Amino acid sequence: WWGASELLPVLLLGVLVAKKFRRFHLVVTFLAAYFFLSGILAANTTHPIYHDFFGGVAYFLAFFMLAEPKTSPLTRNSRIAYAILSALSMFTLGLVLPKYAVT
Repeated sequence: WWGASELLPVLLLGVLVAKKFRRFHLVVTFLAAYFFLSGILAANTTHPIYHDFFGGVAYFLAFFMLAEPKTSPLTRNSRIAYAILSALSMFTLGLVLPKYAVT
């Protein structure tokens, strides 16, 4: 996870990985769902949303871990559901166990 601390390399290499594995729909769905949930939290609390947008951990998870073809579902619709459930899980775990939150 130390590689997730630098946003630019994660984004550049992540785009290449997502292109090679044809998983942009999974990456975009995960990031949209995660940032949507973070935005709702930030609107209702003092949550520093800039950590979510400018930290590399969510992008690292989306581009490298979720998009990995051996562990992601086979069909497009299954991958979209997988991305939404993963975003919800990551967000919820950050609320329940703040010690392990992305920020």
